[in-house]
Parts: sequence; structure tokens; C-alpha cells
Amino acid sequence: MEIIIITGMSGAGKTSAVNIAQDNDYTSIDNLPPELIYSYIDLLNDKDQKIEKLAFVIDIRAGSLLSGIEEVIGDLRKQGHNLKVVFIDANDDELIRRYQEKRRPHPYKDMVLENAIKKEREDLLKIRELSDYYIDTSSNSLNQLNARLLEILHAKNEANLKFVSFGFKYGILKEADYIFDVRFIDNPFYIKELKHKTGKDEEVVRYVMSYSKAETFVEKIVDLIDYIAPSFTEQSKNNLLIGIGCTGGQHRSVAIAEKLHNTLKEKYNSSVFHRDSDKWH
Repeated sequence: MEIIIITGMSGAGKTSAVNIAQDNDYTSIDNLPPELIYSYIDLLNDKDQKIEKLAFVIDIRAGSLLSGIEEVIGDLRKQGHNLKVVFIDANDDELIRRYQEKRRPHPYKDMVLENAIKKEREDLLKIRELSDYYIDTSSNSLNQLNARLLEILHAKNEANLKFVSFGFKYGILKEADYIFDVRFIDNPFYIKELKHKTGKDEEVVRYVMSYSKAETFVEKIVDLIDYIAPSFTEQSKNNLLIGIGCTGGQHRSVAIAEKLHNTLKEKYNSSVFHRDSDKWH
């Protein structure tokens, strides 16, 4: 099993790091006492869960239980797990600036911030020495943290596309990153033989794609995605939700969403979903 333990200074970027791990198919748990890792792995085995990648955030919030981290790391490696320990840090001035900006308390709430940071460094000294990787985020952007973690995780920075068809008469797709209106294509709804079919039926697909403007539209959307996807992944936004809307969300939008998915699924991690399929008749 692949296991990554993310640790380090509070405010240095551990939350961002575990989010990146989650985006790359790691099942994650934040603020886990070290010795409970065994119980969690045993639970997965007992339930026959097909989980191969785990990410844990372990830090001073574990309190006195943090003292067992050295033994746990050694045991996990003896058991044959592919374990990586990543320590995320930032200089004191930067940590103080971040706390002041976010106005959140340090885990050592009963101490002055500067003293709390000093004590935290002392308490994390052992796990710092045990770490396999050290990332200083003092001057790093989220993009740089993302790139460095992807190197450590040996993961690809790929765009995940989700095409969602919908009907405008049932409301716009609010969560979409991009929305495209395909009501400019003639509506199969008014063809008697197609009215009660959907954009997943071959007859409807042939009708919709028989228009050169539909083919051109698909080509232009593919070109747009090829153009924008690399820039999004560089900015750590790997998931793009693209809405395709028509009047009722049954014919044109479905056919075009399916066409885009089938065209791009070999190049990207692509999926397709039809929001208003429960209203098809």
C-alpha cells in the first residue's frame, strides 16, 4: 500500500498538501494519532476495501501521542508499505504573517504566537529528522507546492473533465466552470420519431451531428479544452466541469456532451453525466 504522512509546521501548507493528495486518488485523514494508522489499515482489510493509496496528516495536534511516530514509521516500512514522510515548513516570519492574515489561533492557544511556533519546532524535531522529503513554502506559491508534491507522489498532473448535459428550463448548471448553449442546433423534439428518444440514442445523435454547425461546434470546444486545460492544471485546478445546455436537456445537449466525452476520453480523464435524465419521457 502507498502511504504518505504529511507533517510539519502549523500554517505551512499541510491542508493544501493533503488536498493535492486527495486530488490524486489518495484517501486521506487529517489529525490522526500515529498509532491509529494500524487500526485504520486493519479496518480497510477487514472490510475488503480496494484502497491502495492513503494520506495522513499527523502533527502536534496529536499531543503526547505524537511521541509514538518513530515506532509507527519503522513498523509500516517493515510491513512492506511504500511509505513517504513529507515535512512542510515555512520560516517564522512567514508563519506569523499567515496567522495574522487568517486570524486563526495556533494549536498552542495558551502561548504567545512567536513562542508557540518555537515550541512547535522543538516538538516536531524528531519527525523532521525522520522525514523523507522537506518542502519549504515560505516563498512558494500553491502551484509550486503542487508541482513538488506531484514529483513526490509520482502522479501526473492531468485535467479531469466532466461533461454535464442539462435543460435550461429546469435551471442553469450553477457549479459549472464553463457553460455552452447548443440551442442553435435544430431541435429533434419536433421530429415525431425522435421526440421520445434521447441524445444517447443513435437516431438522435445522427440527426444532431448531421448539421455541419454541430460538427464545427464540437471541434471548436475540443480546441478550446486543449488550449485551456494545461493552464488550469498548472494552477492546481485539475477538475473542469463543463455544462452543455439545451431547452429540455434530453436531445441536443445529451448528444453533444456524449460526443465531447467520446472525443476526449483517450486524452483526458473524462466522464459524462446527464443532470435532467429523471425528466426524460
